[in-house]
Formats: sequence, C-alpha cells, structure tokens
Amino acid sequence: TAVEAAAVLRHCTDAGIATSVNIMCGFPGETERDFSLTLEFIARCRDHITWVNPADSFTGIVPGTRLHREHKRFGVRFVGSLTFWETADGTNPFLVRMERFERLLRHLRDLGIASHYPGIEYRNRAAWIEAFHANRAAAPI
Repeated sequence: TAVEAAAVLRHCTDAGIATSVNIMCGFPGETERDFSLTLEFIARCRDHITWVNPADSFTGIVPGTRLHREHKRFGVRFVGSLTFWETADGTNPFLVRMERFERLLRHLRDLGIASHYPGIEYRNRAAWIEAFHANRAAAPI
C-alpha cells in the first residue's frame, strides 16, 4: 500500500540507504485521480526518495504477459502496434499517457528529485506523435 511504501522509504532514509522509486504511468484503468494520487505520494515522500526511474514506455504491453494475453479483460485494444494501445472507452490513449509522463517529469524537477530520464519532455516527442497518428489512421477500430 502507499502507507507501507512511504514507511519503507522513510526507514531506508533513516538507515542511510538510497532509494529509487520506479513509476509507471498509464496502466489500463488509470484515471486522472489515480495519477494525481501518484504525484501526491511522490511529493509527500520527497525527502525519502533519492531518485525516480520513470518508465518511458508508460505501460508497455509485452507479448507473453498477462496484460497482453488478457488485454480484452483489461479493456485494451491495440491501435496499430503494442505501443499505441488504448482503452476501449478511449480514456487512456497513448497521447494521454505521454502527457502524464511529461507531467511526472516536471513534477520531479519542481520537487528537486533526481530522475533517470533526461529532460522533461518525451524523447523524440514529435516523431512519436507522428507515429501514433499514422498507426491510428491505419488501424481498424
């Protein structure tokens, strides 16, 4: 739970242990409120977080995983590729996940928390957006 995770981070700091937090944005079903809770958690725990490793694949859906095998159960449809999946209700498309990822990066910067990701914008952002639109146009819905 978030309470347990915060306690572990605090205990690590107290013991002189550096901490790294892995953050993955955009799991199917993630709402704006869920994402806000993640940002709030990071802010509350900032004194106990050495650095954050934000997953730049957001939530990647890898063949062979439960999420891939049971994608329909999770409300996922693939839009031209595994990268550009979206939720069937349209609430969690690639561009929303990218925007949340970039908000996470800015949040870390504003809090003074080190990040393993260079910068505050998705690398090759324009190319990814172009690829998304090309895949979306070619994908049957």
